[in-house]
Amino acid sequence: MLSESYANTKSLFETLDLQSICGICSYTFAADFKLIMILLGVQSNSPTHTCPWCDVNGKEMEIKGSFRTIKSITENTNLWQQSGGNITKAKDFKNCINIPLIIGDEETPILKYIPPPELHLLLSVVQKLFDCLELENTNVATEWIKKSGIETRSLWKM
Repeated sequence: MLSESYANTKSLFETLDLQSICGICSYTFAADFKLIMILLGVQSNSPTHTCPWCDVNGKEMEIKGSFRTIKSITENTNLWQQSGGNITKAKDFKNCINIPLIIGDEETPILKYIPPPELHLLLSVVQKLFDCLELENTNVATEWIKKSGIETRSLWKM
C-alpha cells in the first residue's frame, strides 16, 4: 500500500503533470485534512499550527492568525530549512516544512484553492474559523460559500 506522504504525493503530481494543469485552469481541491496539509507542505502530524487556511497557534486560538498563502508557506519553509530543518523546531515556522504542491497566485488565501472538507463544514470548529475570518473584516469565507452553492444552517452567521 502506498502511504500518504509529501514525497509520494509530489511524485504523483510530477508523474501526472498536475502542476501544469493547475497552472492553466481554475481548480478547487477536495481532500481530507491530512492530504490538504500534505498538498500545502505543512506538517500534518499534530502540529502546533493546525489550520491549513491560517497560521493560528492551536494553543492560543484567542490570538488571530494570518491567512496562509503559497508565498507565506514557501517563505516559512525556506526559513525552516535555512535554520537547519530540525523537525522539532517546525512550530517556530508555522509548521511549514515543504514547498506547496499547489500552484496559484502566491498572495491569494489558500481557502480560495482548498475548501474545508465536508465533515468539517458540518462541525462547529468551522464556525469558529469563520468567526475568526470575520474578525479580519473580510468576506472571503462568505463569498466562497455563496460561490460554491453551499447551503448554510441557522448557526452560520451570514
